[in-house]
Amino acid sequence: TNEGEDDGWIRLDGGKAFSRLLYPNPVCFLTVASAAPAAGATSSPAAADGGDNARDEDDTAASASAAKLAAAESVTRNVMVLSWLTPTNNDGRFAFSVNRRRHTASLLFPRDRSDGAAAATMAGGVAEFALSVPVKGMERLVLDAGGTSGRWGSKFAAAAAASASVPAGDPGEGEGVPQTPTTNNAGSGGDDRPMSKRQMKRARKERLAGGVPGLIAVPLGGGSSAKKRRPNDAPDADATGTGTGTGTAFAIEGTVAHLKCRTYRVLNSDPSSSSSPDDGGGGAAEIVDGDHHL
Repeated sequence: TNEGEDDGWIRLDGGKAFSRLLYPNPVCFLTVASAAPAAGATSSPAAADGGDNARDEDDTAASASAAKLAAAESVTRNVMVLSWLTPTNNDGRFAFSVNRRRHTASLLFPRDRSDGAAAATMAGGVAEFALSVPVKGMERLVLDAGGTSGRWGSKFAAAAAASASVPAGDPGEGEGVPQTPTTNNAGSGGDDRPMSKRQMKRARKERLAGGVPGLIAVPLGGGSSAKKRRPNDAPDADATGTGTGTGTAFAIEGTVAHLKCRTYRVLNSDPSSSSSPDDGGGGAAEIVDGDHHL
């Protein structure tokens, strides 16, 4: 997406080129930024019920810490891992589902309750995001970015370190450890019994409390290089993940393909329908299921 071939980037033009990139169904980083919520708007249930990990069961005290961080920033940036997508035509359009409880869902699909509407809506009718395709050698970055929730604080290490509004000792702050342990071994005299999923989840959260190591936000198609950009290719983010550009799309450093995307339509279950795909009632069925947007 960056101009010029001297830096190794090739700009794709036309939907067919986009579709051919997506046909292999690559695992992607999905990056999104959201401005401060407008009056009358609230976050989706994801903000209250869960984070990037579906069915998040961590204590509610961490929500208070996340609220402090969110209040201190006018723009919230987040990244999740999209493990599948489906091209729907030969012009670059595709479909994917997102669990409603994910923090990313609350940024992509804020819900306007000012008129009592239950359907997901988007600011200006459009949600903008970007896809970044990782390569071999980035497996740990993919697992770490997808294994922690942006609801507890920024996944970008520089932004997390700059968040001084959370007092030491609060959930979401602490020193990381080299890797997430898998046993209860506490040193001399400790046991080697496997940790429960909840214990491993909490240990991972502590390890990544300061952000995901190596996760760096960069301009689309430009890496960290500032050379030779067209005016509309100005950086949207800096290394902290909290850039001040007027645009919102950004990519992840080290990835080899970037796609700037927009949401054309969000489909979810019809709240007026009581039928399910299996009840034979003949009514409108849920698009995916009660837990997902499509």
